[in-house]
Amino acid sequence: GGFSSPSLYQLDPSTGAPVTADQLQFDPEEAEGFEVGFKGSLLGNTLRLDAVAYYYNYDDLQTSVFEPEAFSFFIKNAASAIVQGVEISSQWLVSEGLTLFADIAYNRAEFDEFPNGQCYTGQTDCVNGRHDLSGEPLTRAPEWNYNLGFSYDFLLGSSHTLSVGGGLNFT
Repeated sequence: GGFSSPSLYQLDPSTGAPVTADQLQFDPEEAEGFEVGFKGSLLGNTLRLDAVAYYYNYDDLQTSVFEPEAFSFFIKNAASAIVQGVEISSQWLVSEGLTLFADIAYNRAEFDEFPNGQCYTGQTDCVNGRHDLSGEPLTRAPEWNYNLGFSYDFLLGSSHTLSVGGGLNFT
C-alpha cells in the first residue's frame, strides 16, 4: 500500500477542506496464481519455442482513477480481478542469415468485483457517481496480441554484418 497524491496540497471536493492522509491512502495489492510453461529447441536447434499459460487472482488491485474535481489521477483499490491467458513465442533460423519469428498472446483480464468503479463524464448509468465494473475488462490489458517478422543478416567482410528486418504487430 501507500499514499497517492499528485500534488502536496489537495482539497476534498465534497467539503473544500484539505484532504487527510486516510483519504490519500491505498491498500496493498495481493496476487495469487501460477504459471506453467515450456521452453525448447527443436529441429536441430534451429527452432526455439516458448509457451506459457497463467492464472492470477488479485485482491485490492491497485488502479489509476481520475478525479475530475482535483483534475488529477490517484491510485485506488478495486475489489478484485482475474487475469488469465496463454503466450506462445517462436523463432526459426531458416537459413544461414534468415530468421523468422512469430508470437501470439491471448489475455483475459477483467474485474471480478468492482462495485464502486469510477464514472466517466456524461455516463448515464451511474449511481451516486459510481458504476459497477464487475466483469468489465481491465484497462490497457489487450485480449489479443500478435507479432510476426523476419531478419536477414548479410556478412560484410570478416568483421561486419548488415541486418535487415521487418515486423508486424497487432494489439
